[in-house]
Amino acid sequence: MSYKTLLFLICTAVIFSYLFDLIARRTRFPSVILLIGLGLGTRLLADSFGYRVPHLEEILPSLGKVGLILIVLEAALELRITKEKRGLIWRSFLSASILLIATALGLAYVFCHYMGMGDFRLGLTYAIPLSVISSAVAIPSVSGAPESQREFIVYEATFSDILGVIFFNFVQNDAVYDLWSFAKLGADALIIFVAAVAIAYFLLALLDRIAHHVQFFLILSLLVILYLIGDKLHLPALIIVFFFGLAMSNLEALIPSAWKKYTQHLRQTESELHRFFLLSAESAFLVRTFFFLAFGYSIDIRKFSNWDDYAYAGSVLLFIFALRFLYLCLTQRKAVLPQGFIAPRGLISVLLFLSIPAAGKEVSGFVPSAHFLLLVILGSMLIMLYGSLRFGAERGAKRKRAEEINEKMGSPTDLELRDPAHNGV
Repeated sequence: MSYKTLLFLICTAVIFSYLFDLIARRTRFPSVILLIGLGLGTRLLADSFGYRVPHLEEILPSLGKVGLILIVLEAALELRITKEKRGLIWRSFLSASILLIATALGLAYVFCHYMGMGDFRLGLTYAIPLSVISSAVAIPSVSGAPESQREFIVYEATFSDILGVIFFNFVQNDAVYDLWSFAKLGADALIIFVAAVAIAYFLLALLDRIAHHVQFFLILSLLVILYLIGDKLHLPALIIVFFFGLAMSNLEALIPSAWKKYTQHLRQTESELHRFFLLSAESAFLVRTFFFLAFGYSIDIRKFSNWDDYAYAGSVLLFIFALRFLYLCLTQRKAVLPQGFIAPRGLISVLLFLSIPAAGKEVSGFVPSAHFLLLVILGSMLIMLYGSLRFGAERGAKRKRAEEINEKMGSPTDLELRDPAHNGV
């Protein structure tokens, strides 16, 4: 393939992704499904000409990790911490952590005792990617929702990504789960949290002192390097990315009062927030485009004839959403709908699935495949679409009825003119 053809295909993919994003905003149909479909169609076309993309298995994890960093950074930059939101943040953290652990343990039990996998640790390794809510899909899907519901989903999906990576690494790296392994996990989390605070303030100070017009990609490169170092040391380095974005978007709130007189220059970086957010959003869009295209391309279309995967995927989806609705009914009844439907799987699920060692996939009984994972991802997105469309339509109908009632009753000005009480009579 010539470089001109490759350049043409890359630009065409970006244009298609942009059009898919416009369609998603108008119809709420997830653009990720369209990107995966485009990847599947490209695979069919390439197979008909006998062409294969080399080294795709090595490209996907790299794209996924960069995409994960950008998505978490974008989400953190959008969050605002206030005293009024502490309850919301705590509820979303509890929802993300409890549902992640309960879903993973439940699916691992199903894999081992009903699908013949046998090894519970391996079953848990496969269950965690299916238990993580994708912030890359969930956050854009609630852009038009009421603020309280939107913020809950943003916090919950972001926490789910971070906790999912921590949980997955814990299961992968510890063969025995005892008091010592949990103590080590707590110590690692504490170390990375302290490091995240120090690194976030260092990067903000560095950002304030950079005179060069190129700032974002320098900071992004440092964040990627820090993430890779933490990943190599089996530390939850995604917390560094999250805390940096959170610190940048909540600079005034997170700086202790005693330090504020020493941070006059640091607080000037708030003026860079909007530009930083735009650059992170566009970079995440670009990486997400090629990741889901590559993932769709990597799926062998012939495996769609395996009907067992449809039954297994349907069972997994039923378990995931039944557990989610049960939890929301018990903890926050007023917010069950449509939040119960918004739990899509996506980039983080694929990334964790690809991180499972090849040796671990050689096991008797049911072994989740890339095709099975795709069915779960697509199914969760379609359920999310149903919830968004149904309850979005209900909100629109209620708003329209309220407007009609207001029109019949007249504007407040008209009422004041007709009501003598408003004129002091």
